[in-house]
Amino acid sequence: HNARAITDSTLVHISGDALNTLLTAQPQYWQYLGLLLTSKVRLLMDIAEDLALRSTAQRVAKRLVLIAESYGSLKNHSRRMIEVPQEQLAMMLFMTRQTINQILKDLARQQLIKLNYGAIEILDLEALRLFANHISSFNSD
Repeated sequence: HNARAITDSTLVHISGDALNTLLTAQPQYWQYLGLLLTSKVRLLMDIAEDLALRSTAQRVAKRLVLIAESYGSLKNHSRRMIEVPQEQLAMMLFMTRQTINQILKDLARQQLIKLNYGAIEILDLEALRLFANHISSFNSD
């Protein structure tokens, strides 16, 4: 897998053998591994659902909401300013940077976001969430 850090980060790699040794010695950690794996499966299911049911604009809006809420880790808090390059957003969503740029401009025209140099400001998080989650029986781009 490939990953790119946008801030200073520490990467930890645990070999399969080391993980098996740890889990054998500390079986209570299986619960945490299970929670991690089920969250990854849930994420994959969400991606499949998004590709099938959401327009490209809704997928961008949903990703902005997720980033603003730090993928659920901020519990009842959100960031108004998101520092994510359009190229990176495009890679996250399997879109071109040009498509992302056009969608962001459309969301800005709807006053859901404001585009700043190198950042996206969320103007109305709840309206952006509603837009992202509106699923009709037929949804086209």
